[in-house]
Amino acid sequence: IHSYRLPACPFEDMGPGVAGSILHIDTFGNLITNLRQSAIVPSGFRIGDRQIPRQSHYGAVSRGELLSIAASHGLWEIACRDGSAHDILDLSPDTMVHPYFLSSD
Repeated sequence: IHSYRLPACPFEDMGPGVAGSILHIDTFGNLITNLRQSAIVPSGFRIGDRQIPRQSHYGAVSRGELLSIAASHGLWEIACRDGSAHDILDLSPDTMVHPYFLSSD
């Protein structure tokens, strides 16, 4: 198991909402954002025209499906069950991510 320390990167205030960015892509292809779980609990994330819903665990989606999930390091990440979110979305660090919030959450 490899340990690494993520650099500090504050989220950006985008007026009526909050935006963040991809901070790191791990070896599994998960897209680690700079948004802390302790700061926001979104319904999911919007990247371009895609909405990626928040899930509590990988098994909540079908194989190959994207999800946003609270990661063990305290940051939100975009992942793919049994796959690579990086391969599917082809995004790089510093790409903007926009959390969205539904009234039912």
